[in-house]
Amino acid sequence: MFEIRHLEGILMVKDQEMLSFQLDGSWVDFKVITPVEDLEWKPFDFWDGYSRLGIREFLKDRLPPLERDGIEQSFEDAGIPLEADAYLHFSCGRAFDDECWIKFPDGPQTWEDCQKDWLEKSDKVLEKQRRRMGID
Repeated sequence: MFEIRHLEGILMVKDQEMLSFQLDGSWVDFKVITPVEDLEWKPFDFWDGYSRLGIREFLKDRLPPLERDGIEQSFEDAGIPLEADAYLHFSCGRAFDDECWIKFPDGPQTWEDCQKDWLEKSDKVLEKQRRRMGID
């Protein structure tokens, strides 16, 4: 099953820190850094404030559907195991429809770096897919 097992980081909106979190199985702990009412932009899962359930849903919403055609090959091309934790770490929890992401100690530390990292990783994956398909 595609479940988040262990993840720790800081939820971000661009360069604004929302909260730090730790997730272990069904246990979620978090510390507020910026109150919801002070956010530049408020993610849907936090409209009514921060909560353990909201954090879980926010993270789950950033995972690709396993039913997606070619998902296993995409993970292989990215060089990551077919695991939720690995995907969120690889993608920094980015989604196409907002400017939220997860800051990890060993990953990008600014919104600009996160954008660059995402583009570089996407280019590498696309290049592997092109080579595999015989497209120059």
